[in-house]
Amino acid sequence: MKPNKNTLARLFAVVTIIALTVALFAACSNNSGTAATNAPTSAPAGGDSTQAPATNAELITIHSSSRLECTSTPFVLAEKLGFFAEEGLKIEYTGEIPAGSNDLSTVLNGTNDVLTTHPNTFATWVNEGAAVKTVALDIVDPPKDADPALRHMRLYATNAQINSLADLANYKQGQKIKVNGTVPSCSSFILNSIFENAGISSDRLEWVLADSTAAALQALEQGDLDVVFIHPPFYYIAEQNGYKLIADSFDAGLGAAAGTYFIVFSEDYIAKYPDNVQHFINAFKKAHVYANEHPEEAAALTQEHIQQEVRATHYYYTDDGIPRSYVQPWIDDLVSAGALDEGSITVDDLVTFQFEKELP
Repeated sequence: MKPNKNTLARLFAVVTIIALTVALFAACSNNSGTAATNAPTSAPAGGDSTQAPATNAELITIHSSSRLECTSTPFVLAEKLGFFAEEGLKIEYTGEIPAGSNDLSTVLNGTNDVLTTHPNTFATWVNEGAAVKTVALDIVDPPKDADPALRHMRLYATNAQINSLADLANYKQGQKIKVNGTVPSCSSFILNSIFENAGISSDRLEWVLADSTAAALQALEQGDLDVVFIHPPFYYIAEQNGYKLIADSFDAGLGAAAGTYFIVFSEDYIAKYPDNVQHFINAFKKAHVYANEHPEEAAALTQEHIQQEVRATHYYYTDDGIPRSYVQPWIDDLVSAGALDEGSITVDDLVTFQFEKELP
């Protein structure tokens, strides 16, 4: 069913509000751009988190970008539910990262202390010489029996000829299937895997750069894209507009690795303040468990923070340790895409097992 004009008007009204809200939050940030120097926590790394929370004056500040997007959930929960305070920490948001930039420079220059990102983005930074390390895992793709709305990405179509992955095998024979995204990215990594897992050559895909998810949805409507591959919270908008769900990240056959997201600190910060890092991980793990067990509340608190509608959050990693098998496929994809030379980057280049045990 094709959305009507009123539905599209509502879609782009929502997107306009989102953009204005993000701009407002960035403009209202009163941070000078210089991070305060953190003193190490007095509590031992991995210490007892059941002790009474410190007073606000005693809390150690962790700086982060304002994170007005869908991956902010554990930050929001750890702050709002007191998990940071229980670990002797508090979060200070330093404003949004300018368009076309990323968190890396702010962590390297000390404006921010922590960032989260996918392994492929992170691997390119490390390959270029960035002194940063992954200390723990954040998001992963959920198990089969979890709510499908928690899956990392979804593929939608409006074309009457496309109702399943099988239809894409015979669609536009001899031509490319146009989809939003760039190579390499989490989109290309996962959708390439979905195609190959379904017996469809990923060479059939033509990646078309879109300025935003809203622009990609509009391109799908106009017929400039054959399918659209998106993250939450845009699933809800797609469903409201009657788009057909064709596949999601579970169909990649990668298991939890399809959603792998890193928690990252600079090597300098890790060396100076390892206790802070451990207590940050402890707080995040509490937030991860809470988000998975209370998805509606997690979505509501995330919505309050990012000031846009959130119907579902991501699925968060709650086990101890960092599995190499959740990281290696992302490196392999970069090699396949020609973005990395074979053997130039290994899991050990990306991850420190100082805080979380090594898993196969």
